[in-house]
Amino acid sequence: MDVIGLWLAGNTTADLARRLAAQGVAAHQIAGPADLSGDLDGIVAPAGMLEAHAQAVRAFREGRAPLPVPVVAVLERDADEAAVTRALGVADEIIRQPVCAIELAARLRLLSRLRQGLVAARRQEALRHDAKARARAAKTDFASGGNVAGTGLGAGQDAALMESLGRLTLGVAQEIASPVQYVGGNLEFMANTFARMVESLDGLSVAALRLGQDEAGLAAALAELLDDEELRFLLEETPAAIRESREGLDRVAALLQSLGNFARQDTVTPRTVDVAAVLEDVLTLSRGVWKYEADVATDIEPDLPAVVFPPADLGRALLVLLVRAARAIREKLGGKGGKGRIDVLMRRAGEAVEVVVRDDGARCPIDRSLALVRAMMGRRRAGFEALAGTDGGATVVLTLPRDHGPAALGA
Repeated sequence: MDVIGLWLAGNTTADLARRLAAQGVAAHQIAGPADLSGDLDGIVAPAGMLEAHAQAVRAFREGRAPLPVPVVAVLERDADEAAVTRALGVADEIIRQPVCAIELAARLRLLSRLRQGLVAARRQEALRHDAKARARAAKTDFASGGNVAGTGLGAGQDAALMESLGRLTLGVAQEIASPVQYVGGNLEFMANTFARMVESLDGLSVAALRLGQDEAGLAAALAELLDDEELRFLLEETPAAIRESREGLDRVAALLQSLGNFARQDTVTPRTVDVAAVLEDVLTLSRGVWKYEADVATDIEPDLPAVVFPPADLGRALLVLLVRAARAIREKLGGKGGKGRIDVLMRRAGEAVEVVVRDDGARCPIDRSLALVRAMMGRRRAGFEALAGTDGGATVVLTLPRDHGPAALGA
């Protein structure tokens, strides 16, 4: 990481820049959105300032392809969970006031390494996707849904699935990267704290040996140690660093559990499936795909019955719909900032369960993503309906069978 822009008030910037320089991180002050230029490799700013200028921050991040540059939000020490959630909507990382240069430098270095790894992963995914696209001729009529009766997918539908899985892969990598950077940054912070503690205790021991029985001199040396503001700050922040690390590891564990559930599902065999549980896994895994584009709200009827459906097909269908909705919202916003909305509803519908995915993105016809989902539903004799919104967006309704009869089993 070469140059970090510090978007802070008063003399804080100059002092922090000096302390970051001592940690090997170059930084300079930026006065406003106009200073978010292409030569910056990251920015650090109060969460409120980032939220107030979200459009400029978003344009700055997206202008630095192939992945957004790191953004660190500075929060008050007593900021609540809602403030943290809002900050993470515009930033990759948070840090509490007062800013410790050692901790910030550690987090910035780790963010930079993770970004480099994600850039390489995205390049590899793009190469694989391009090779796949070249190997198949686009012969499917997207408007009619292509060959839904066959056992395979059309080329366009296959490309839609590959796009969704590719975005899922990158999204999961980014979602894992965020808690991992907490753990990595906090470990480096705690290592520095421990080293400083050892240094201070060594100094106190030397003073004790030198002063011998001079109790007043020893007391003065101890008082000097206790007055060390930097050491006191490091010790006070260590419990929070441990707590954040545990929370980060819990997030990674949840992601890996959802990924395992998603990967282990049998693709072809219909069986009873908890639709809400499948949705929970898909939302957990796909958060990195849609979190910068939309807020997702769910409305699930209590005690929803199980359906008969291949779990993997259901998970992939929901994933494709979420990716398509996020893309439609991104197209509608056109880099203007803000977020769209995706609603997922689940409810009983006679002897079936309806799954409704609604977005407020750009209006679109039956594209290859919707054609893919229609084909997946058609193979399982499940219902599919796509409706265009009056002011843009789309509503997709899936009707999933609950019984074990021949229609449900695709006979």
